Amino acid sequence: MPILFETEWFVWEVENDHSSRGSENRKFHKGVWDRDDWTINEHSMERGLTLLAQRCMEENLEIKSVLPLNGAHSHNYSHADSHSYTSQSGGGGAGWGWGLGYGWGVTLCKGFVALLQRRVEVRTEDYEARLQANRLKARIAEKSRLIRELSTRAQASPEVQKKTEKQGLIGKKETWLVGDEKFKSEAEATAFAQSLAEQQIVDVQQPIEATSAEIEALQAELATLTEKASEGAS
Repeated sequence: MPILFETEWFVWEVENDHSSRGSENRKFHKGVWDRDDWTINEHSMERGLTLLAQRCMEENLEIKSVLPLNGAHSHNYSHADSHSYTSQSGGGGAGWGWGLGYGWGVTLCKGFVALLQRRVEVRTEDYEARLQANRLKARIAEKSRLIRELSTRAQASPEVQKKTEKQGLIGKKETWLVGDEKFKSEAEATAFAQSLAEQQIVDVQQPIEATSAEIEALQAELATLTEKASEGAS
């Protein structure tokens, strides 16, 4: 009998536990340090593996490969001032010092992706119909992914960033940035960011509607194909 291979993905993002601590002393000449630690939440990982096993057993799927999802954190750091010197006189004072600092980053497992596959034996007369049905399902899944991507893009608000530049000895200049655009006030930058966010929603509305219509057409074609296959089997 002809054989069909049906492939699916299982994606799971684990939770990470975070703890932060630092030295009680905050004077540099005595040494100052701060530390952040991230660890994988064991219960979250266990739940993901349990759901993966449950899905494989319920849907007769075989795990072909598992790929870890990695994410980096670089907030760990430490700093110490090794030596400093100051002197004062009637007219003023001066000082100098030197020190060292170091930091590091960590890479954690953010989750995993499992490639699942099902081996299905079909009758010769049903092979082409099942193959076409799988193609339609794959196209529907891709169109649905595109809609999710467009929706996420529309919901992403442009970020307003503040930039401060020194001018002279004590002066400073503040600038607000939205992408590559610069503004003299935060209000102007915020208004521009809001207008961009509104335009993003308008820009994706038509592609989402068009893609939704394509999905409906594919689903109708799949329903017709399934109905014909059922009639043929009976």
